[in-house]
Formats: sequence, C-alpha cells, structure tokens
Amino acid sequence: MDENKRPMGYSGLPSSEYDRFPKAGDRMVFTGEGGYEIQRKHALETFKVGQVLTVEQCGVSGWDHRIWFAGHEGWFNGVLFDPVPKGQAPWTDEQVAKLNEFQSCDHAHPFTCPGEGGCPSRNLIATNEGWVCACGDYTQDWAHEGMFLGAPPNPAEFLFGDSAKVRDGNPGKGE
Repeated sequence: MDENKRPMGYSGLPSSEYDRFPKAGDRMVFTGEGGYEIQRKHALETFKVGQVLTVEQCGVSGWDHRIWFAGHEGWFNGVLFDPVPKGQAPWTDEQVAKLNEFQSCDHAHPFTCPGEGGCPSRNLIATNEGWVCACGDYTQDWAHEGMFLGAPPNPAEFLFGDSAKVRDGNPGKGE
C-alpha cells in the first residue's frame, strides 16, 4: 500500500487487517460493555445502550481502535460498539426512500405482511425504524442489501424493449 494513502491512525498494520475495522459511514450500535471503566463511563454519559451511530472516522493502533461518530465530539473506544448488520434497521432517510422505491416497482415482489389481521394492503412501508404494515399488526427490522439500491431494472424491458413496458396495468401494451 502506498504510504501516502494509508488511512489516518493505521499504525503499521498490514493492509489485510484494515477490513476488520469500521469505515466512515458504517453504523455501530453502543453496547455499553467492555473497554476501560473511565471510557465506558464517558460513553454511557453520551449514548444510550442500543443507540445506533454513524462512524465518521476510525483510528487504529497496535492495541486498540478509536471511533469518532458523526455529530459527537471526541473519540470512543471501539470495543464499546458492535457493527449493525447490513440491512438491519434503523435506516437513514435515503435508505427509506430507496426501500419504498423497491416496494412500489411493479416487477419485483415486495415485502408483505402475513395478512392475518385482514389488512387492506399487505405491502410493507419502510420507515426509519423498520418496515410497518398499514394494519399496524406487523413490523420487520431487516431488508435485503440489494433493496437499498431502489427499484431493480425490469428484466422484461431488457429482453423485449418498450413492448414489455406496463401501461394502464397491462403488460405488453407499450407506451
């Protein structure tokens, strides 16, 4: 690795080790466990256990890693946080918009409510806290990674061109 491009604070670690540390934009959940007592106390004064935060920067040395979070002053010991699995809520406004775009496209099956309460529309609606059903009886807190890209391309349009587009609810009518 070019020494001039080494991430800040990565002191002598081989490049194969970089991937195990959080990167800017990663989301971490505060566990309130681990670390030195004084670091844990400071973090508990700043965050609520279970709070999800966005990494602004991570610095790594041979014995620890320090994380700076967007919207918060100073650094925190990385062992006090766990990564939020990809696709796990809570989601950003941008992610919610992309998930709802996926849900509304007419050529991919949306996430749905089991419908046991006789809900009027079984399609789930993405919110910052996860999926909800209009019936209020069902929630879900995860999505497939690819759904965060928004509506997928229509494979029929790729294969058949404009004649495959849906018009007035009828496939094959074209525009």
